[in-house]
Amino acid sequence: LFRDRRVVVSMVYLRSATAREQIKTPSDLQKSNAVANHLVHYLGAKLHVVGRRGLKSVFFDILKDVSDFWKPGLLRCYKDTSVRLKPGDVRHIPIHIFQGATVTKIVLFGRSPAFEPRLLKDKKEVKGVHVAGLGERYRILAIRGLPFGDYTLQIRNSTEDSLVVDVVAYAQVELQWSVVSDQSKGGPLIAGSPFAFGITPDASRPEEAQGWLVISATDKRGNPITDLHLMDALIVKLTLPGMKEQPVPSAYTTLNKKWTLIKGVGLLSEPGTDNVVVEGMVTAPARSGSDITVCRLPTIRFPLRIIAPLLRLSIKPSTGEEFLEFGSLCVIGEIIAGKPARRQAEGLTLRFATDKGQKATVTLKFSEGVFRGEMRLAADMWHLDGDIFDSAKVSDAKKAVFFVRERRLSIKPEKVVFRGFTEDKLKGAFTLTYETAGDEQAEAEIASITAKKGCKVSAITGAKVFDIPREGIEIPFELVAQTSEVAGDAATVEVKVRLKGVPQSEKTVKVPVAYEYVPRPFPWWLVAVGAAVIFFLIILIWALTRPVFTEQQFWLHTENQYLLRDLGKRKAPATEQAPNSVLFVLKGSRKEPVCHIKPLSSEWSLVVDNEQVEQLVPLKHGSWITLIRGEEKLEYRYFDRQPTEWELLGVPYEPDAEYFLIIEEEP
Repeated sequence: LFRDRRVVVSMVYLRSATAREQIKTPSDLQKSNAVANHLVHYLGAKLHVVGRRGLKSVFFDILKDVSDFWKPGLLRCYKDTSVRLKPGDVRHIPIHIFQGATVTKIVLFGRSPAFEPRLLKDKKEVKGVHVAGLGERYRILAIRGLPFGDYTLQIRNSTEDSLVVDVVAYAQVELQWSVVSDQSKGGPLIAGSPFAFGITPDASRPEEAQGWLVISATDKRGNPITDLHLMDALIVKLTLPGMKEQPVPSAYTTLNKKWTLIKGVGLLSEPGTDNVVVEGMVTAPARSGSDITVCRLPTIRFPLRIIAPLLRLSIKPSTGEEFLEFGSLCVIGEIIAGKPARRQAEGLTLRFATDKGQKATVTLKFSEGVFRGEMRLAADMWHLDGDIFDSAKVSDAKKAVFFVRERRLSIKPEKVVFRGFTEDKLKGAFTLTYETAGDEQAEAEIASITAKKGCKVSAITGAKVFDIPREGIEIPFELVAQTSEVAGDAATVEVKVRLKGVPQSEKTVKVPVAYEYVPRPFPWWLVAVGAAVIFFLIILIWALTRPVFTEQQFWLHTENQYLLRDLGKRKAPATEQAPNSVLFVLKGSRKEPVCHIKPLSSEWSLVVDNEQVEQLVPLKHGSWITLIRGEEKLEYRYFDRQPTEWELLGVPYEPDAEYFLIIEEEP
C-alpha cells in the first residue's frame, strides 16, 4: 500500500465465549480467521493472544504506531497518562480539544469498573458528551461539536480501594492546510554557498538562492487557524543537494515569518540542475513530549541551478618571477567546493580581457585534484572576464588582476650610418638584444630590406633566421652606393623577433640605414706611384748606363817594375801603399767613361803628369800619378785599356833594345 515505507498493522480479535474454547493459541487464530492468516502469510505479522488485561497495551500500540503517516479519518493519539486514585479521591487531567477536530475520544482503563469520568469546562460539566463502557473496566468519551480549547477531565474513585486509571486521548483533526504558492529566486546556487528558506520571500537576501512557501491553514469551515497549539504546527524537512549532513526539520509559523539559512549547500554537487525537496507536515504536541502528525503537505521541489565547482585561482609565471609578454603563465584552479563534471574535467575555459579590448582564453584540465592550464598573453593589464565559466565559478575573480610587462628589445645604434665613396663595399652593423627568462630561447629573422634605387644593402649573417643569445647579437650589413644621390636615408631593414615555438610573440622592428657620401679625392697616390716609377727608371737607367771599372788599369811602378792593381767597380779609394790618400771616380757613360782622381788627405801630395792636384781632375790614358809624403814617393800609371808593353815602359819602341817587364796581377 505504501511503497518503500514501514507500515504497522494492528488487529484486535475479541473472542466470544464459544471461540474461547476453540482459539487458545495464535496458530488456532490463524487457522480459523482468514484476515489473521493473510497478515501472517503475506505481511509477516506476528500474532499474540492476550487477556483483557493486555488489551490496553495492544490498543495503545494501535493508536501510537500509526502516527508516522497520515490518512484522512484516522485518529491520532495525543495524550497517554496514568493516575493513581485513593479511595474517594478525585483527580483532574487537562485535555485540549484542537481546532478542526471532528471527534475527540478519551479512553480510560481501570482495574475496577468503579470510577466515574466527567469533562469539565470552567469547572462546569460539559453536556453532550457520549460515554460508552458503563459498568466495564473501560470508558470511552466521544466528544463532537465542542469549541476548541482547554478542558478538564475529572476522574473520581468510587471504591474503597486505591485505583490506577490509564488515560489515552486521541482525536481526528480535519484541517485545510494548503500551499498557496511556492517560489524561488536568487542564485543560481554556488557550490558551498547558503540556501535561504522561509514562508515569505526575504528581501534582505537578494543575492542568495532562496525558496519560500505561502501557506493557507483553516479548519473545515474555512476559519483561519487560531489555536495556539497549532500555530507552530508546521514542521518542514528540507533535503538539499550536495550536503554531507541534511538540516534537522524545523518548525515554522504563519505568524512569525521564520527564515532558515542553510550553509554549505552543494559542497558535493556537480554543475547542473538539482532539486531542493521540501516536505511539510502539521503536528500536534502530545503530553509525553512526542508530536502527533495531523496531516502532510504535498512534497514540493524547487529546481535549483547549481554552479560548481567553486575555484580559487592562482596565476604564476612558469619561469622567473615577472609576468613577461607571451611568457608561459601557469594557471591553477583549486577546488573549494563542489565537484567537476566530466566535460569540465576534460576542459574548463577561462576568459581574460584588458581595458583596451584585448581578449584571451585558457583551457584548464583536471588532474591530481586541481585544474591546470598554461597561457601566453600580450603586454597589458589583464583581468578575468567575469567569474562564472562553463558552470564553474572563480571565488576570487576580482583579485585575478595582473600586469604583463613588455619584453625589453633594443637595437644599437638606432640608425646604421655608412660613410664612404660610391661603388665601395661599405661595412656596418647593429646589435640586437631581446629579453628572455629561464630556459626561453629567442630568434630573429631578416624579413626584408627596402633600399633606394642605386643603393644595395645586404645582410652578411650567413642565415636568414638566427638565434639571439641572452647577451645579444651583432648583425653585420654591407652597403654599395652606386651614385651620390642615395645619400641620406638610403634603406630600411625589417627584422622579426620572436620566442622560439611561440609565433604569437613575433615583433617587427625597422632599422633605418643612412648613407653619407664622401667625394673621392684626387689620386695623388697615382702621382706618387708615377714619380716613383720615373725615379726607378732613372735609377735603373743610371745604374745601367753609368760607367764601371772594367778595362781601366792601375799600375804601380817600383824598381823598374809595374804591378797591376784593382780599381773596384765605380770608385777606388786610394791604394794599398797609401790608404785613404786619393779617390778614383769614373764619370761619363759606359761607352765613353772618363776616370777622375782627387786627393783625400793632406798627408799625401798628389801630382798628375807633373802637376800638383788639389781637386778632382780627369785622367787620360797613360797618365803618371805621383804621391809624395815627405821623403816617400810612390809612382803609378793609369790606362783606359790594356796597355802595350811599350806604353808601360813609357818610351818609344826600339826593336834592338833590351827591356825588362814584370807584370803581376794581384787577386
